[in-house]
Amino acid sequence: MKRIILLFLILIAPIFLGATELYVDGENGADNTTSSRGESKDNAWATIQYALDTANPVTYPLPININVRPSTFAYTITSKIDWDLHEGTNNSNRITLKGDYTGQIWGEAEPVWIRGNQAIDGIQLGNPLVYVTIYGISFSSFNYCIRGLRENDYCNYENNFGEYFVSAFFYGVYTAGSIFKNNVAIADPNRTSHVFNFYRGDDVIGPNEFYNNTIYDSSRFIRFSNGAGAPLRSSFIAYNNIAYVIADHDLYDTIVYFFSDPIGSSTIIDTDNNLFITTDTLASFAYGNGNISLASWQGMGYDVNSSTHLSAHFNNEGGANKDDYKIGALSNAINATHTSPPTVTEDGWKRPRPVGSIDKGAYQYLEGGIQ
Repeated sequence: MKRIILLFLILIAPIFLGATELYVDGENGADNTTSSRGESKDNAWATIQYALDTANPVTYPLPININVRPSTFAYTITSKIDWDLHEGTNNSNRITLKGDYTGQIWGEAEPVWIRGNQAIDGIQLGNPLVYVTIYGISFSSFNYCIRGLRENDYCNYENNFGEYFVSAFFYGVYTAGSIFKNNVAIADPNRTSHVFNFYRGDDVIGPNEFYNNTIYDSSRFIRFSNGAGAPLRSSFIAYNNIAYVIADHDLYDTIVYFFSDPIGSSTIIDTDNNLFITTDTLASFAYGNGNISLASWQGMGYDVNSSTHLSAHFNNEGGANKDDYKIGALSNAINATHTSPPTVTEDGWKRPRPVGSIDKGAYQYLEGGIQ
């Protein structure tokens, strides 16, 4: 009898070879579990929230890709999307929320937008939630585009776009061992924004890593705080980023890396080959230990090969679209000198990277001008 039951369960269970591919179509999908719903692009779910709640690793073998179709009306939300039920188990077995922005599945090479208002957050990661990936999603008008409640470790944030956020593109509490790469973040120019904002970390788990991100109109590139003046435990690595930072609208001058507390003895900081764009002559590279110039910061062994310029020569500087922040032929971001990190094998439009030498920022330059 046990063998019969086991055979029955095998016959009715979904069969997936390799990664489990699930689908969200905001215009044509429906949120239910009938008739293999969600398991093909023609029989997709309708909302991201339902897909995240339903993608149970017991029902669907890891790794799981939740593929989201571009939508003419976007995925407009009035309350945050909670990702708090299901997670991966290791680096090879993740759950990935993946925008089909290059048109590989539906043939529509358009951004996958999640739109809200500046009073709410976009996606909120549960406490804890580990080994998940957010890939190729565009966020518009949120307080935090992505908010990690606590201990969201070993997560990847890749090829995403955020515009007009109030407080931060990403905010995390006790976030460690995570990778941020090929993201483009355009802050609200009328706000005091920190693109990557962390409250405490965990040096035992490992550093957060920032590779080839493009930041525009932000008061801070990366901010760390610990509270109560305790030493920071937020190790981080930052290479090949473009950070366009402006003067703070409320309190301070431009600060590229903001440390609200002294740096702890176990904290590792490894930063180099970044391109800082600023018109603020008082731009500094720390705060908790005192504001210091780029030259002084480099004298401490950080960002030795990094530089500051007045412009990155984007295709359309100040624009509101992802493509506006591809680099033009005159950009100082072309042919960066640092070897590409092993985890960076493509740019923000899934083009192979490097082409010749690795370029700074989210996009690899192609010969011939506008890309």
